[in-house]
Amino acid sequence: MTSTAPLTALLINRNPDAVLFHRPCGPVTATAFLADVARVAAALPPAPYLLNHCQDRYAFAVAFAAGLMAGRTALLNVDNPAAYPDAAVITDNCLAAPPAPPRPIPHIPLDALAAIVFTSGSTGAPVAHPKRWGSLVQRSRAAATAFGLAPGATILGTVPPQHMYGFETTILLPFHAEIASWCGPAFFPGDMQAAIAACPAPRTLVTTPLHLRTLLDSGIHLPLAAIISATAPLDPALAARAEAAWTAPVHEIFGATECGSIAHRRTTATDIWTQYPGIDLAFEDAGALVHAPHTDPTRLADILEPAPPGIGSPG
Repeated sequence: MTSTAPLTALLINRNPDAVLFHRPCGPVTATAFLADVARVAAALPPAPYLLNHCQDRYAFAVAFAAGLMAGRTALLNVDNPAAYPDAAVITDNCLAAPPAPPRPIPHIPLDALAAIVFTSGSTGAPVAHPKRWGSLVQRSRAAATAFGLAPGATILGTVPPQHMYGFETTILLPFHAEIASWCGPAFFPGDMQAAIAACPAPRTLVTTPLHLRTLLDSGIHLPLAAIISATAPLDPALAARAEAAWTAPVHEIFGATECGSIAHRRTTATDIWTQYPGIDLAFEDAGALVHAPHTDPTRLADILEPAPPGIGSPG
């Protein structure tokens, strides 16, 4: 008899003693993280949506995972909370939830509505975009492969977790890739020096062109294995300057809130984007159409041109 059960993926697919996050107070293993998640999940109010207002990156990760464990949908970067009157607000105080019995790692259906992410509204009214669990898992695994993140690597993110870019790289990656994410301050040069001291190598900086320029102008030395930039076009001259200063390759991510990350390139080496594994682009008169697992076909506002055959294909 054929089973009709939905396909699933583990909430956290890591060894129990693997380090998922580094906090100023020390590293957090998968076992410790899941204990926090179980406590918060048990204390959640009976609301279908969770408005994740956590400013601490670790609290944000716990709240998101707790919502998934409890079958709730996260609302990220919401411009008009009144549109969701049945949503519960969750903040950094969630980490003070009382003890709760441990729970097995849940299998989340791939078609589960894990989050609704809103565009910033910079080009019009903010628009809501649903994110299925299967899409988030696939994109995390694809990013780890695309950037060749070494087991035990640390992500130092200067981007907020409420933004799709920060959400994918600093929150979701540790769930399914053998890396950890820094959850302390990472805005000012002094913050970055403290993060470097607290986190083991190899380290990958996840940032924006504006913040990258600010860090370079400060004269700070960052012992990095790689740099990843997104949210705005990266000037190749700025990328070259960063590579010369910190002897680390600079990569760009191409994506949008609508579809998430879909391609990457090394800025100083090529102007051709390489698609993530599992991503297909259809070039039509109306614009490029993105096809990705567990995601509705998405029309991009950006103007793209197909690369010559054999260049820029998934890999």
